Amino acid sequence: SDACRRIDGVLWRVAVLSLLNDTAWLQSTSAPVAATRIRDRTTNGSVPFTMCTPRDCNPRQEALKVATRDPHVRQPLDVTLQELDDWRNLRLDFVIPGMAKAGTTWLARELSLHKSIYISGFRFDDQGEEFPLDSEMLAYWPSRQHVKRWNDRHKSNWTAVGAKQPGYLQKPWAMQVLRYMEAKLVVLVRSPVDLCYSLYLDAFRR
Repeated sequence: SDACRRIDGVLWRVAVLSLLNDTAWLQSTSAPVAATRIRDRTTNGSVPFTMCTPRDCNPRQEALKVATRDPHVRQPLDVTLQELDDWRNLRLDFVIPGMAKAGTTWLARELSLHKSIYISGFRFDDQGEEFPLDSEMLAYWPSRQHVKRWNDRHKSNWTAVGAKQPGYLQKPWAMQVLRYMEAKLVVLVRSPVDLCYSLYLDAFRR
């Protein structure tokens, strides 16, 4: 993304789809079979890719040129584009990725008592919880829409914005992204015996 910005470009995520233009075939096929085959034909064999284009360029035309170079892509085709951003532009100062039942909820509760700290994944609001990475799982560049939505929801006088998500510790991709973002990590550990006993009690209380 840095190289793309240096040329004042825009980064795009491109998904390749097949077009349905065989009207005669569609009309001659029974509805249930047609529905199944439409799904087969609209999902192309190409892997989504990322590209950088100048701001004054038509990204759709460029994406189509790139997609047609793949011999495995079925013709005719179409593309969908999603503008991308940089993870470093997402407002996230720290993450609590520690193991479940290791005290992450307690730590989040204590930190959230400070009026300048907001922790996602701990408080529940009417719009529903949203974790900073989950909707863009395995994406090394998040969508601009995701970054804008997150940042808009966390505009306030808070000095620090954090997230409590124990699952991130078991996901190498998430830890790579958090390191790239230079977000601070607060990891809690607990005796394996005490942790297992806590999990056992939690399971049987339900």
